[in-house]
Amino acid sequence: MGDALINVLKKFGNTIPAAALIMGMAAATPVATFAGAAGNAAIALQFSDENGSIVQAQFAQSTVENFKTPTRMGGLEHSQLIDVDFAPPADDAILTVSGAISLTNVDDTAAFDLDALMALPKTEYTTSTIWTDGEIRFTGVALSDLMEVLGGEPESIVAKALNDYSVTITKDDIGPDYPIIAYHMDGETFSRREKGPLWIVFPYDRSEEFQQELVYGLSVWQLETLTVE
Repeated sequence: MGDALINVLKKFGNTIPAAALIMGMAAATPVATFAGAAGNAAIALQFSDENGSIVQAQFAQSTVENFKTPTRMGGLEHSQLIDVDFAPPADDAILTVSGAISLTNVDDTAAFDLDALMALPKTEYTTSTIWTDGEIRFTGVALSDLMEVLGGEPESIVAKALNDYSVTITKDDIGPDYPIIAYHMDGETFSRREKGPLWIVFPYDRSEEFQQELVYGLSVWQLETLTVE
């Protein structure tokens, strides 16, 4: 099974044992649906999380070899997923990750369009910022989740914006759910004029830890590239 799919599933390991899925055995918790097709097609995984919400992870235009659909709801018996290729983005890339990663799709980099980023595990929090008015609900992918999917174990990550502003985020700056690479503000995409399309955001209102000049300096908007070191 492709590393990308395995790592996404690890995020939900308490709900669907990754080992059971990889081995094609019945999962302990019912799976809502598992869809795919042989050849150049999309893969979508849908299942209930611990709160009963439907979670979906999708890999567009992935290559699936020797795939068989499950024979029954609630398990993955007789299903087999041999390989998943991380395909180049269908649309223009809005984020390119390079450096010490094991999963790539464009030369030695991992390039993401918006759909690809939205297919990754989502993290969301509502916070005010020193640059905007009032509270905003930010949605995106946690940097830690992105690194897990790409097989990166960084000591540091250099984040660069469209205007070439760059900062170095160390592993000590990264938590389980922060920062996120936000692609939605209040459920909508946002333009370059609004600091988009991607913005590194911390949960500033959570504690004084996130209300420091260092953290503000790491909050790169108009994010374009990440270099994993």
